[in-house]
Amino acid sequence: MAFAKELWETLRAAVWGAFFPFLLFAQVVVPVYLIDVRLTMFVLAARDDEGWAMYNMPKDSGTALGAAIAVAVLSKVFLLLWVIPLGYCLWSYYWVARRWKPVSAPKTPTKQVKAHSQERRYCDRCKIFRGDRTYHCRDNEKCLPYYDHTCFWWTGGVWLHNVQAYVVFLFFLPVYHLYIFGISLWVLISPKKYLQANVYIALGVPSILALLISGGVAFVYIRHLVFWNILDNEVDHGVWYLNDDGEAQFWDPKKEHSSTNPWSKGWRANLRAFFSNELRDTIECYHQEEMPILLRPLEVTSRRANASSTGFESDIELGTLVRRSQSTA
Repeated sequence: MAFAKELWETLRAAVWGAFFPFLLFAQVVVPVYLIDVRLTMFVLAARDDEGWAMYNMPKDSGTALGAAIAVAVLSKVFLLLWVIPLGYCLWSYYWVARRWKPVSAPKTPTKQVKAHSQERRYCDRCKIFRGDRTYHCRDNEKCLPYYDHTCFWWTGGVWLHNVQAYVVFLFFLPVYHLYIFGISLWVLISPKKYLQANVYIALGVPSILALLISGGVAFVYIRHLVFWNILDNEVDHGVWYLNDDGEAQFWDPKKEHSSTNPWSKGWRANLRAFFSNELRDTIECYHQEEMPILLRPLEVTSRRANASSTGFESDIELGTLVRRSQSTA
């Protein structure tokens, strides 16, 4: 029984860590070759008795040229719309997060507390007191602010530094799959057979399957992160927090809808906060030292270890720690 469980975990790790990243890589290489190279050249080609006469423009050369340019340009645009955010997510997790050195939050009240108490949450592995919405990343072996989950597409973690880029990646990946499927369908139903149909059937079938996967994943995580303002850990385990009366209260995801979590302020306010600086301004980040110049996107909301524990106060409405105004005593 133990051997079977260990074998299952090994196979699961192999699929999780290799298959999906390879599938994502194949979605770049194969369509680029079949659409940008072969299809574009054949659109510009003329048909004669000897077969394809490459580089000979057909009679409707203007239409063919326009179609070729549109296919090539749109393919690049839809590709870059998700590849660039993906590159940012990879850099954020494998460079920024690996160099992130978390430290304890100041000794001030937090909205999020331990179960059945008003005490601050403590991480036994990092040996620090956590700030609000800071969770431990098992893959990176450290606590990260606004940590959500490890994405199977690129085996990297989603956290405060890359969550906005991750949502952009999730949104445009199914759009790209839909475009690839549309091109395949266009080739198959076109009266001019630009290329062998079986090649584009082989391209269209995987693209529609990938569309169903990426579209489903995008729907779930965009709904959670953008419209409901809730993280994976909070969906799985719930949230212990201090209510307006200062008493510990548990939000149970099994009994209450995710949109009613203690961090949500309504889908419009959540949407506005997610795509503005408000998200980073309301999540306190505590790390050991000043971040290097390349990591400055997160510096706006970070606090160094030598920051004084005074000068902060609890904001129950936002569920965060904010710097107290200098005018108050």
